[in-house]
Amino acid sequence: MTMPLDSDLLTKLNILFFLLLALLIYDLQYRQKMQEVSLRNAELETTQAALLDAQNHKDKFIASVGHELRTPMNAILGLNGVLLDELAGQPQQAQAALHIREATDQLLRVVTVYWTIRNWRRGAWTCTTPLLHWRIPC
Repeated sequence: MTMPLDSDLLTKLNILFFLLLALLIYDLQYRQKMQEVSLRNAELETTQAALLDAQNHKDKFIASVGHELRTPMNAILGLNGVLLDELAGQPQQAQAALHIREATDQLLRVVTVYWTIRNWRRGAWTCTTPLLHWRIPC
């Protein structure tokens, strides 16, 4: 013999069924979102690795270019000093030579600052040249 179910018990069973169904749907959505997050994290890690690799290549390139630039710039500065001495009586030409000297000196400082920052980031900090040139008026 089967026992008849009362309506109160059916209501409770119905509520329990829908709660379990809601929990199952929530769990499915959670798993899907976690899978999406995992895929996105993998993409981000790949992008980060590529960016770090590009940064490393850029650092190596700048270091080698910086080294190749410093020697000729120092030669330009030295020859520019001789040229300025020879142009002492010619103010217009001396002004042009002075402009060359200032531009070369500025580029040399940029390369030096970049090298210093690069070495600092790598943990090989050595301060061999001052980053700022203080000019004190007399």
